[in-house]
Amino acid sequence: MSPTSDLFRRLPAVDALLGEEPFAPLRERYGRPLLLQAIRSDLDALREAIARGAVEDLDERLRPEACAERVARALAEATRPAYARVLNATGVILHTGLGRAPIA
Repeated sequence: MSPTSDLFRRLPAVDALLGEEPFAPLRERYGRPLLLQAIRSDLDALREAIARGAVEDLDERLRPEACAERVARALAEATRPAYARVLNATGVILHTGLGRAPIA
């Protein structure tokens, strides 16, 4: 067997990761479907790294705590609001229901 296939065999199953303790708070916060998608995405990224030969510390990256940390970052990024709060400091309040707004 080639060393690459041995590395692929060491990747954990998605269900095995879901049952790990570090994933419990993520499951409660984001729900199972979103967590499943994030875990699969993380494992796909590891598979691609193994295929390219660009994986170094696989033992560290396969620890459930490390996987949960990467997945938590991905979920936080995916669920972050796209809009940022802004402050209208121009002195003009624009409202689409008021007709024409003055040009400042």
